[in-house]
Amino acid sequence: MGWEIVDKFLFAPLAPILCIILFWSIQLLLIESMKHLLRKIWNKHQSLCRFTNLVGLFFQAFSHAIGYTITKCGVSHFYISVDESKVEPKKQARGAVEWVTKVFLFVGPFFVPAFLIFILLFLGYNTAFKFASSSFYHFSDGLIIFGDGLAYFSQKFSELLINLDFLNPFHVFFLLFVIFVGLGIRPLYIGREEKRKINIIYDLQNIKELLSEKPRYILFLFAFFYVFYYVCLLFNLSWYINLMLFFGWLSVIAIIAIVIAHFVILLIKNVDQILPFWNLLPYVTMVLSYLLSRILFNPFSFRYSISIAIMIVSTFIVTLFLRRFKTNKLKTRLGIKKLKDLEVEDNWE
Repeated sequence: MGWEIVDKFLFAPLAPILCIILFWSIQLLLIESMKHLLRKIWNKHQSLCRFTNLVGLFFQAFSHAIGYTITKCGVSHFYISVDESKVEPKKQARGAVEWVTKVFLFVGPFFVPAFLIFILLFLGYNTAFKFASSSFYHFSDGLIIFGDGLAYFSQKFSELLINLDFLNPFHVFFLLFVIFVGLGIRPLYIGREEKRKINIIYDLQNIKELLSEKPRYILFLFAFFYVFYYVCLLFNLSWYINLMLFFGWLSVIAIIAIVIAHFVILLIKNVDQILPFWNLLPYVTMVLSYLLSRILFNPFSFRYSISIAIMIVSTFIVTLFLRRFKTNKLKTRLGIKKLKDLEVEDNWE
């Protein structure tokens, strides 16, 4: 009986919060992985890499501006370039207001871009969202309800993506927007003058400083969540768990967008290793395989998903085949020779 009381009043509210932190950590790892991949295509695709950084800086500045707007500080200056962004308030922020604006600056970019996709989904595909109907009483119940809501949303969102009609311009726009968000969910600072300190460690240090700078604000925030949970528990309301589900949905959207962006970058990276002229074939295969599949399976209800599946598999096979037989071997040999020369120089020294 005593343990149940402790579980209900102390640990239960933490269940969805810990899940959100876990998903946010996954976002951090995926963003760092994407930065690693973008470095590999920098030489041939500087414009794309700079564009992703520009998008990331825009979302960061936009999040910061939202923080200033919500706290009624206002925005007097909004500047963004390929290399940096800057937002200045009309009224100087101090105390709790300053801390809130920092939260939007450091944490906002992980959720604000996904929120834009959330709006599109909510307006056009709101059946993907499964809201809880009541509160929960135990830590395990919180995990189950939260996990069930996210699993349902993940399934519906994935079904939506694999059933997109690429002959419909609105569907194409939606997919491009998802890729756009995935590529630019965080500034990556890739370039000749790369700020290498801007990485996962840098993000974690910012979060650590944010938490340690004003610990009483963290305590107040947790107190707010606990009181909110107790009120919902008392009146059997689902507001608390649905609020947590909202942040969970944003995390899932962000993770899926980043994963899709990974596949796009991997395709570009592998195609770059194929000889000129032949490196156009994977992209041609992508278009032709989809069009032919749509024609072939048009009478069937699963024509969209099967067409996308055939397109992906065909492009993968063609790219793999061309990498095997049409790779720029001269470039590879030169790279190996340079490595050997470096080894010889090191041994000589």
